[in-house]
This record gives sequence, C-alpha cells and structure tokens, in this order.
Amino acid sequence: MFCTGCGKELQEGWVVCPGCGKAVNQGGTTLPADSTLSPGSGALTPRTREELKDELMGTAFTAKGSVVLFYGASGISRDLERVLQPGEEIIQFYHANRNSLIGQFKSLKMFRDYMVCTSQRLLYIESGRMAFSLIPFFRKVIAIPYQEVVRVEPGKRLGIYSGKLIVEKQSKRMNFAMLNSKDAAELADYLMEKKRGM
Repeated sequence: MFCTGCGKELQEGWVVCPGCGKAVNQGGTTLPADSTLSPGSGALTPRTREELKDELMGTAFTAKGSVVLFYGASGISRDLERVLQPGEEIIQFYHANRNSLIGQFKSLKMFRDYMVCTSQRLLYIESGRMAFSLIPFFRKVIAIPYQEVVRVEPGKRLGIYSGKLIVEKQSKRMNFAMLNSKDAAELADYLMEKKRGM
C-alpha cells in the first residue's frame, strides 16, 4: 500500500505516513493532510493551545528553537493555535520580518514576527505583544502553500537582519528580511525541495 500524498510505501499497521505526515485510514489510503488522529478515538481533532505549548517547550533548546526561546512558547502557541490546521506539523522556525518600513517598525521587541515551516505550508506571522496584541492591525498571517510557490530567491542585505528572501507565488511577490543569509539560503532550498516533492 502506498501513501496518496507522497507515494511512499506504507507498512501494515502504520497510522501516519513517515514521508509526508498524512494520517492513514483503515482502508489503506491516506486521510487529508489537514487532519490528525486523536489518540485511541479514531476521531479527527485539532491540537489545543496547551498541547502546542508543550510541543514548543520541547523544541526551545534545540537547533530549531531559537525563535521559541526568544519570543516564548506561550505567545507563539497563541499565534499558532489560530492558524495551524489539524495534523499540520511544525518543522522549523526562522526570525524574519517583512522588508518594508512597517516591517522594520514591527521588528521591535513589542512584536513577534517570524516564519514557520509546517508540513503543508510556509507561515509568516506578525503579532503584537502586550497592549499591541489587542489591536487587529498588528496581527497578520501570510500562509503560502508549498504548491503555490513559483520561485524563491535568497540574498544578502545590510542591517540587523542581514538575509533576504524573495518568495514568488502565482499572483504575488513578497520580500522578507531574515536574521542572516545562511537562514535565507536554507529556507529557499527547503521551499524548492518541498515544491519539487509535490
């Protein structure tokens, strides 16, 4: 039996495809990528904020957890609870902001602005901290499904955020400032790899 998402061969009894993370139903085909199996119940449920927070705390001191350590698992779990689909796995975090005057203003400590690679898409999240969290203008999520990415171009720029990433999808071109050019190149490679795999 094979996964309908990535084509990887599945063994008897597997409930999740190790290649793409899709849940496998009893008939041998995979369930939609935006679903997850609740332990013991067989029902599809989203993760709670507490579950997300525990997951983020486990990654805080790993290579992918510098963003979690900087902004805190509580705030990030609040951001992600609103946007993550059931079954969507968190792969990597990156410090980033939009390459604009407003983006530079939002990169101050009063805001959380970062990128999250998940099993299904790239998320760019801007969220105010403290009193700014109450103002909707200071909350923004840009979700880019991997299959919509047309072109990715890393680069260098001057300033605190020394990396640059240009992500082009069918209808839009977006510029992001990243902490360093190494992160920009790593993310560009990852996005293109995901695009080829779809």
